[in-house]
Amino acid sequence: MQTRFFMTPADVMTFLRAVEDQTRLKYVLCGRFDSPAPSVFYEAHDLPNLGVCSADSSIATQSYLVSLVDYGISTRGIASAAKAPAYLFDQQANPATIIFTAGGWWKENILIGGQFGTAHGKNAESLALMKLFRSALRRHPLGFKAVGGVYVGREAHARWQEGARLTFAAQSPQAEDLGEPG
Repeated sequence: MQTRFFMTPADVMTFLRAVEDQTRLKYVLCGRFDSPAPSVFYEAHDLPNLGVCSADSSIATQSYLVSLVDYGISTRGIASAAKAPAYLFDQQANPATIIFTAGGWWKENILIGGQFGTAHGKNAESLALMKLFRSALRRHPLGFKAVGGVYVGREAHARWQEGARLTFAAQSPQAEDLGEPG
């Protein structure tokens, strides 16, 4: 279960502030790390490089586990004969979370799409977070528009009308980008 979108840094900050106005959240950097200590952030404005992609596709850019502030994040240890132990921060060990990938600018005129979602569609806490995030997208004052099954932020829409590419992978053919702006 996921919701996809295109947001500039300003759009994503506006969106996450609207969500944070409803409840206190915790963001934990997803991935494989050498330390069992998570990288934790308590407000969107503390997330590094928010709205600027770390890779040329949505699937390869930074993602965060998002939970209510008091949820205890778990890690999964991975033993390897060839390497030192590694630690995974992912949704498998944290069912009361959602995954949030902001997407953002990749190069000057390519806006990579983002998404939020859950692999735990039966977990009440995860579903409540999905509902909270989705309701923020649908609030009229924020100016998000539903286009072709994805949401487009106000600034992202303006840049799209000026010729920016809105895509989930920069290497994909332009024919797979979000359709013509309206």
